[in-house]
Amino acid sequence: MVSKKASTKTPEPWGQSEAKKHLSLLLKDDTGGIAAMAVEDVHNLSSLFQPYDIKKFRGYLTTLKNSIAKKKAPTEKPPAWGKSEAKKHLNVLLENDTGGIAAMAVEDVHNLSPLFQPYDIKKFRGYLTTLKNSIAKKKAPTEKPPAWGKSDARKHLHKLLVNNTGGIADMAVKDIHNLSTLFQPYDIKKFTGYLKTLKISIANANLPKPPPWGTSIAKQTLKLLLESDTDREIHSMDAAAVQMLSSFFEDYSQTNFKTNLKNLKESIRTEKAAVKSDEEFLLRDKVIVESKEMYYPPWEKSEAKRLLRKDVQDKKHEHIKPKQLRETRPEYMMFTGKVFGKHIYQEELSQGQRSYWMHRKKLKQEAKKKAKEKQHQKYSASKR
Repeated sequence: MVSKKASTKTPEPWGQSEAKKHLSLLLKDDTGGIAAMAVEDVHNLSSLFQPYDIKKFRGYLTTLKNSIAKKKAPTEKPPAWGKSEAKKHLNVLLENDTGGIAAMAVEDVHNLSPLFQPYDIKKFRGYLTTLKNSIAKKKAPTEKPPAWGKSDARKHLHKLLVNNTGGIADMAVKDIHNLSTLFQPYDIKKFTGYLKTLKISIANANLPKPPPWGTSIAKQTLKLLLESDTDREIHSMDAAAVQMLSSFFEDYSQTNFKTNLKNLKESIRTEKAAVKSDEEFLLRDKVIVESKEMYYPPWEKSEAKRLLRKDVQDKKHEHIKPKQLRETRPEYMMFTGKVFGKHIYQEELSQGQRSYWMHRKKLKQEAKKKAKEKQHQKYSASKR
């Protein structure tokens, strides 16, 4: 038996072919339910289709189906959603939760009414979500919950966390939020923050407290580091970096350590300034310029200084003039009246006293000034 050779003749181009026209008619009328038939079955329906490769035919068929479906689809746009009857109807259904619509799938809601059908399913999904949120917002209580800090909700949550009631430490935030009606009035985002803060607070409360800073080894260590920091490298570091320099510092929170560091720096600075001031004062005391014509023994180690300290303590200098006080002791006479007077003034300052004679001098000057003013007033009055 001789087999027939397959035709090698190339079929006519599909675009204007009789095969396309015939297939288009079949699809438009859905002849024999062609729309639901398998590609192979459609391909075998007519000898016009046979010359075309099955793979290419599949593409032609799909393209024609889409084209026909597009032509059949209504071209009229549905009413704008905002003021549409569809929106009003959906709003009523949602507010009353008719037929349990709130829990229904979007596709099922879309099929509930012919009013919804003209709207694309994707857009309808957005409209539905927006309406649900809007209604939920209206139904939500507008009254603000009590301030969290001293609220019963906080106290209750604290108790639950401390005792780890029901394994609350491992629960999700949403589940904890739903544990009590006391928590419900609080926004979930804010509640998340409150929960986190409470957890940290409880965890820190269980940690052993560090030694008091004032008498701690940490403070002593830090003071030594700062005082020996001649190149000011440590002074230029931030608190976090300084805290890493010693394990003694780790027991203190970053906030407290930062404050302690700042205070200690200021204390050392003040202390150094005071020492410098004292040194300068002593230096001035030592280098009192005395007469070039006369040699004076060093005041610092002299007996005169010791005696003057006692006389000033006993306030002898307030009852007699500096010149007279100088003449009371031979040790004083080794210094000129001018130099000795300066030492009296310095001794008063060192003992924290106000200079008696300087004060007397000031009072005299003020009295003279007032007398002159009074005399001037009399003179002016007599001229009138």
